[in-house]
Amino acid sequence: MSGSHGETSPLLENAIRSEDSASAQGSPPALHREPSTGPPRGIIDVATVLLIMSVSSFLSFAADTVILEDIICRKYYRDQGGFTKLPERSCKVAPVQSQVAIINGWRSVAETLPALALAVPFGVLADSVGRKQVLVLALVGLFMNDLSVRIVYWFGDILPMQLVWLGAIGAGAITLQSLAFVMVAELCPPEQRVAAFSLIQSSQLLAQFIFVPVGGFLTSVNPWLPMAFSSANSVAAIPAAFALLPDTGKRQNATENSTMDPDSLDEPHEGREAHSQHTADDDELSWLVKQMCALMACTRWVADNRKTVLVLACFFVFSFGTSSRDGSLFLQYASARLGWGLGQASVFVSLGAATNLVIHAIGVPALSTYLLERRRLTEMVKDKYLAQWSGLALMIGTLVISQASSATVLAMGQIVASCGLAFTITARSLITSMTSREHMATLYTFIAVLDYAGMLTGGPSSAALFDAGEAWLGLPYLVSSLSFALALGSITMAP
Repeated sequence: MSGSHGETSPLLENAIRSEDSASAQGSPPALHREPSTGPPRGIIDVATVLLIMSVSSFLSFAADTVILEDIICRKYYRDQGGFTKLPERSCKVAPVQSQVAIINGWRSVAETLPALALAVPFGVLADSVGRKQVLVLALVGLFMNDLSVRIVYWFGDILPMQLVWLGAIGAGAITLQSLAFVMVAELCPPEQRVAAFSLIQSSQLLAQFIFVPVGGFLTSVNPWLPMAFSSANSVAAIPAAFALLPDTGKRQNATENSTMDPDSLDEPHEGREAHSQHTADDDELSWLVKQMCALMACTRWVADNRKTVLVLACFFVFSFGTSSRDGSLFLQYASARLGWGLGQASVFVSLGAATNLVIHAIGVPALSTYLLERRRLTEMVKDKYLAQWSGLALMIGTLVISQASSATVLAMGQIVASCGLAFTITARSLITSMTSREHMATLYTFIAVLDYAGMLTGGPSSAALFDAGEAWLGLPYLVSSLSFALALGSITMAP
């Protein structure tokens, strides 16, 4: 599960539809909330399900790369007429590492493309049958995706590793993340949403901090051990989601259906069926009309808000830059740079997660309070300062990583860079303040598209740069540092 990527227009559509309905009745817009469940219980339930899935992802994080590297390494030396049983350090040669980076880089693209293609259908499905059902469907898709990859690995001596690119099923992690945040937004009152979103994100960071090193230790024993535990945990997440998650979307649809015209209840059964079919057809037509209107609104909004679009560009370069730090490439880089095993190198991933957790849970809230209450800054100025500091930390930290020659220097670079990962939160808050309420859905649609575009281009680009040779091992992180410098420039030029 990668991560931090985001909101999509279909999932925001429900909020827009609720506002339209409330306006028609002369009441203020509000999202549906189930009072019997209460925000605390609902938020904890959603965080628990995400925590379970995050454990599955991070437990097999190092093992996935170790097994792939071992398969490619054995094939490489077999083709060279050498031994097939080799120590791990023999697999750090450039041809093996570049092939691992390319397989993983294009795998992330292959997993993202179906998610983009299915984002709208899954959002519409979530509106009609409920968030819970579609979220469970995303969990099943994630499990099937992981299972297909592990089957390819198991038969790695006879199957080409490029087959892992064909394993992407459904909208997966993106749908899971998006629906989780939508459910929290529907369950939680506005004044608690920031804290609720922080809890959701912190649950995943906690899993990363604890289970990446646990998975690294198990990998040193047998890499298939964390793979087995991860698969079992993914299976357990499916009934856990059924048992724990509230079904906000379905209850809301039921409420809407209960307000239908009473006269229609007196119609014959056949008449009601025809009326229902007619209503469904009207709803589909209405949805298509709304999408066309949204597209026109996006075009007009871009033309009229060029300075805001300049700030929006920072989301693309941020996502592009973080592609070298996310996933397995950083694990490969640390292992190759220091000559460590992949299990040992996973400690740097946990170090980044721990720093990120502290920054999100303590650092950003404390600095925000200080700037607002002590320095008397406005919300926009405060967000701009925080975004600039975060961008600067990312730029410097990634530059240090690119030139690291020892574990100490690499750890320092990872800590500094992780301090800047709050950039996307502060930049999102800043640009939200710059945008009027009626264009909020358009804004978040643009942010999601730019995030995914940066992810799609950044993964293969970082893998290609990693293939530049041992002398240029840090090149992906040097380019990432330049990307963060561009993001910092975009924020600095904000009005």
